[in-house]
Amino acid sequence: MKLDLDHNPVVKFIIIVFLGLIIGAILGEVIGVLLPDGTVKEVFTKSADFSFPSNVTLNLIVVTLTFGLHFNLNLISLVGLLIAIYLFRGL
Repeated sequence: MKLDLDHNPVVKFIIIVFLGLIIGAILGEVIGVLLPDGTVKEVFTKSADFSFPSNVTLNLIVVTLTFGLHFNLNLISLVGLLIAIYLFRGL
């Protein structure tokens, strides 16, 4: 099954937004390592955690799988998200 991104803009949008968040999160961590301690570092590295309280557990006797969703957003990851959305609109 081939994933045709030209005819499915929703999948394309989700992929671009996800990549923007990942790249922004990585850049945020790198900036946090490079900056000296202080207010500027706190602004760039302070993050908000969002997660769903209940995890879904699937017990298959041999193996147990647990699924959950957790978001950890910082300022740079939000900037990455906005850039990704801007780039998506230009495509």
